[in-house]
Parts: sequence; C-alpha cells; structure tokens
Amino acid sequence: GQISPVASMPWKWGTIWFYRGADVDALAGWLTVDAASRHVAAVSKRSAAARKGAATRRRNAAAAAAAREKLAKAEPGEGDSAVLVVRYVTAMLTGFGYRCQPLEAFTRLAGISELAHTFVAARIPAGEQEAMRLTWRDQGIQAAGALVKASDLNRSLGLAPGTLPGPLAHLGGWVSRHDVEMWIVQNPDAVERARRKEQERQMLESASQLAAAEARRIEQEATRLQAEAFLLTHEPGEGAHPAVRLQFAVMVATALDGMIKDLSAPSGPETTMAVHEMRRILQGLDKDRRREVLAHCRDLASDARSKMRILTSPHRFRARRIETLELRGLVHYDYLVVPDEVAEILRDDPEMAARWTEEDAVEKRRVAKRNEQRAAMRAARAAKRNHRRTAKRDREARWRERWAAILEVPVAAVPVGIGNPTEAAIRSLKRNPPDWLTSHQRGG
Repeated sequence: GQISPVASMPWKWGTIWFYRGADVDALAGWLTVDAASRHVAAVSKRSAAARKGAATRRRNAAAAAAAREKLAKAEPGEGDSAVLVVRYVTAMLTGFGYRCQPLEAFTRLAGISELAHTFVAARIPAGEQEAMRLTWRDQGIQAAGALVKASDLNRSLGLAPGTLPGPLAHLGGWVSRHDVEMWIVQNPDAVERARRKEQERQMLESASQLAAAEARRIEQEATRLQAEAFLLTHEPGEGAHPAVRLQFAVMVATALDGMIKDLSAPSGPETTMAVHEMRRILQGLDKDRRREVLAHCRDLASDARSKMRILTSPHRFRARRIETLELRGLVHYDYLVVPDEVAEILRDDPEMAARWTEEDAVEKRRVAKRNEQRAAMRAARAAKRNHRRTAKRDREARWRERWAAILEVPVAAVPVGIGNPTEAAIRSLKRNPPDWLTSHQRGG
C-alpha cells in the first residue's frame, strides 16, 4: 500500500496493475525482510510438525507392540481346542480384509470383532499378513469342520438344555466335537446327571402339556354345555306363537353367522345386543353342531313362516297399523302377522275396521288416479316421439326429392339420411362426388 499503480489492464481472471520500476526497487529491503520472516515461520512450523509426528509415531508403535503382545497370547498352540483356532483365524482374516467362505458363519459371533480390531492395531506389514494367511487359513478351515452346535449335541446326547457348552471352550454356541468326547469320558457322572435332568424335564413338560390339554378340553366342554343349555332353555315350544318361534330362529341363525332366506334380524340396539350375547354363548359349539342348529333354525323358521302373512295394507299405512295392532295385543315379527288374529281384532273394533276400509278405498282411488296420470304421460310422450319420427321422415323425404331434382337422378338413387341440400353441401358434393352418384352416372 506504499506505492500506487500507474496503469491497469482488465484480464479474464481479474485486473493487471502496472507500477514504476523505481518505486518497486525502493521496496527491495522490505521484501528481503518479509521473505526472511516467512522462512523463519515456515522452519518453526516444520519443527513443530516434526515433533508432533514423532510423538504420534511413538504412540502408534507402542499400541502396535501392545496389540502384537496380545495377539501372541491369543495365538493357539499345539493341542489347543479347535474353537480357539477358528476364533484366531477368523479374526485374523477379518482384520486383514480377506474373505474365506468356510469361515463366513463365524465372522459375526461375539469376540471375533474385538480380536479383529487387535489385528488391525498391530500394524502388521502386508508381506507378513500374506505369510500369516497362508500359514493359518487351512488350519482354520480344518478346525471349523470339527465344530458342532452345542444345542444339537444336547438333543442328540439326551442332555438337559444348557448342559453344553457349559465348561467347554465355545464360540457363539459352537464347540469342538473332540472336546465334547473328552468331557464325556472324563465326566461320566455329570453326563448321567444331565440325562436324568433332561428326562425329568421332558416328563414335567409332557405332564404340563397334558394338564393344559385337559384344561382346554374341560373349558370347551363347559362352553359347549352352556350353549346347549341356552338353546334348550330359550327355544320356544310347539305351542309358542309363530312370531316368537320365528324371531328365535332368525336371531340364533344370525348369531351363528348364518342366513334364513328372505328374513333378517330386526334392527335396533336391543336386538343387536341380544345377538352379540347369543354369539358369545354359542361360540362353544363345534362346526358340525353349528350346522345342525342352523338347519333346525331354518326348519323352525319355515314352519312359523307358513302360518304367517305380511299384513294386508297399503304400504304407507302398514307401519302405523302394526303399531296400533301391537297396542291391542297383536304378536308379530316385523310385518308378518297371523291373519286370524288380525281378523279377530278388527271384529272386536268395527269402527277401526270401517276406518281402515275407507282408508284402503281412498288409497286405491289415489293409486288408480296416479296410474292413470302416469299412463297418460307415457301416451303423451309416445305421441311426441311418433310425431318427431314422422316429421323427421317427411323432412328427409323432401330433402331426397330436392337432391334428386338438383342432381337430375331418380329419388330412389339418393340414399336415406343424406341431409339438407344447402348451397355449401351441393358445392361439396359436386366437387367430391360420392360413390352412389358416380355409379349412377356410369350406369346412365
């Protein structure tokens, strides 16, 4: 900032500034001092980085030495269990980044990951890693073939669950078959105790299963007896009213998720709750018994339905009349009634009978008048349609005659539905003659 430029020139990466040579030479001393200070700073930074790097290398060397010492202790020796060999080789291959298909099943077991990190921390050179892989890989594969699941051995030997691996070296539930054989030879009493324990466990398990099955059977029998008692207690007898028998049959069929032709349970919260309660009680019936009960309900409904009829009344009066008859003691199911009972109530109340007769006559006249009006409306619509069809037919006939006169052809040669002969239509037809016109002209 101590000198000023004398000229500038734009450049694609910025601006080029020009200074006087004398002004730049005057800064020579300052530039020398600046370069020296920069050099001193760089040298000091390099020495600090070197110190930090040396400390890091010492720490890494110490960690690698500790890891190597740990690996030396974990390395299996002559006569060690196949479990230790598989653990060591699998962790070594995983830490070095090698893959070995026969050992893939052991890579995710507990203890492998930690030992694999130890191999990584040991910082073993690549050449030494390859030598170790060649030395140990085949041994690891051979040792893996000698391993077996401890749970499978417990079952095959008749031992109690959890007996193996127990005191033996294991890797995620895998044990050496040789170790197991040696343990059996050296501990015959322990093997016998484990087998007796397994036999006792199986006996207790069988007893508990039998007890549970018997408890389920008793519970099922209790629910079945409850359902049978409900049917026996609540089913109406032969002398019961047909409406009562019909209602019972329909509600039981609905509770059993069945259907009776042309009949359904009456709507309403009380009926819905009663059906739900029946469904809860009857769930103890087996499939065959449910089918028998449904068939019986259908027969019961058919017998009751044959004694009842839909109330003979205009539809608009039927609900009100049912309510009136119900207040006078009539027993019904929906709109189904016993005709003799209705006739007896009407005989006891001649005024109501006369009023209903007059209502029926008025309703009959109203329906007849409505039907006459609808028939008249249908006839009027039919007349309009016939008039439109006739007018359309006459209009198309006139158009055909005009086309025939314009084109000087017989009327029979002009097709039906040709349309109105407007000036535009005539020009278009003469410009592009249709097939029927050209064929007629050729024939002429």
